[in-house]
Amino acid sequence: MLDVEGFILVGGASSRMGSDKAQLMFGTQTGVQRIAAELTALTNRVCVVGSRGNPEDSGFENVPDVLEHWGALGGIHSALAACQTTWAFVVACDLPLVTSELLSRLWQMNSDKLDAIVPIQPDGRPQPLCAVYRREVNSEEAARLSATDCDRRACTTRVAGAGPNALGRTSRAG
Repeated sequence: MLDVEGFILVGGASSRMGSDKAQLMFGTQTGVQRIAAELTALTNRVCVVGSRGNPEDSGFENVPDVLEHWGALGGIHSALAACQTTWAFVVACDLPLVTSELLSRLWQMNSDKLDAIVPIQPDGRPQPLCAVYRREVNSEEAARLSATDCDRRACTTRVAGAGPNALGRTSRAG
């Protein structure tokens, strides 16, 4: 197993979806179950973050949102606050096709000089909801989260990171 924990973001209002996206079925499994199976292949601990209703329904440890109404960025913050290892895989529940192979590829880019490994989509946009984050990003970003906007794009530009198909690597400050 890798020295990393897995967190599945299941919060959010699902307002555009009209129903709880964490409960959507993909074949015989929910998206959460599919993602958890892929994370379990690589990690010793998988948690759901921000679930509504009965957290025991997922079968995984529940991490409540620390910053309610902050959306996915608040979920990342909560995951990193609960993380007990140096690194955390963070995956949104509406990305059920994530594979352990993709997560392993992200992990292979790990470096002491990086705060995050964030995939870059073919259209050039980062995908911070399927990424690897250094736990310490939490403490560095917490003050910004509580004092500034809750725009995830703004915060992901503030951490040193790299991603597959990225334009390059950004070194940690220090």
